Amino acid sequence: RVDITGPIETGDFEKLTTHEDHLVIQNGESSSGSVICLDSPGGNVNAGLKMAEFFLEKGVSTRIREGAECYSICAIMFMMGNYRGSEVAGLSRRMHVSAQLGFHRPYLSLTPVQT
Repeated sequence: RVDITGPIETGDFEKLTTHEDHLVIQNGESSSGSVICLDSPGGNVNAGLKMAEFFLEKGVSTRIREGAECYSICAIMFMMGNYRGSEVAGLSRRMHVSAQLGFHRPYLSLTPVQT
């Protein structure tokens, strides 16, 4: 199991991939043993999207443990939890009843164009 805690920052995807051998576990049938626990307020969207894609492609299950929080880009990462195998595939994401999961719409700041 690997834990991601605190804000998602630039460089976190690269840190995560250094743990790929420990994180991505094949038991001969599927990647169901590959689990990452999330506890983050969100943060850098680009780093979070790279990690979400990694979870989806490698078949990494996502978890939010008791009392943990997962907001913003962390929520997108959580939604990518899955398992994969040569003959099986499915969703694999769980959160404790006391955990918090929060989505929001993107914030855009538009500057009026003068003509």
